[in-house]
Amino acid sequence: EIISAEALVRWVKADGTMIIPGDFVPLFEQDGLIGRLDEHIFTKVCMYQKDRLEKGLKVVPISVNLSRNSVYRHRTLETYMNIVEKTGVPIKLVPIELTESASTGSKRLTETVVSFAKAGFLIYFDDFGTGYSNLRCLSDLKPAYIKIDRSFTLKALNREYEYRLLNHIVEMSHSL
Repeated sequence: EIISAEALVRWVKADGTMIIPGDFVPLFEQDGLIGRLDEHIFTKVCMYQKDRLEKGLKVVPISVNLSRNSVYRHRTLETYMNIVEKTGVPIKLVPIELTESASTGSKRLTETVVSFAKAGFLIYFDDFGTGYSNLRCLSDLKPAYIKIDRSFTLKALNREYEYRLLNHIVEMSHSL
């Protein structure tokens, strides 16, 4: 049973060739366009959820990535709240997802993410275990879900230490 999903962006050229995010997202970040892309994807997901609700189809939460740059933009929370209100989608159906690297850092980042959570957004951490997994960010940001990175779980299949560590991370996550 599908219980949730994640919106992933791809750039499809006119000839049908697909460009992966690693090839274009850094350019959007450099040019300052990543915030507009984040909002566009968030809007598309809200419209998709609204359409499914109106048709009486099954709806599961679809998480949307929020880049570090978007967190630092002026009035990001207000912008996202306006999109949710305009589409009429329940806020729990559009969780906000941060990568582990984007979820650690400044006081401003923490304040912004906490304000999203206080507004009713579920916060997901993605790629947990790929960087310097930070217990402080778990304490400060209190994510609703932690998505452990696939590379870490694959290591745990063949290595006793990583297997035990993974089990402890899962136990800790459940208890939180």
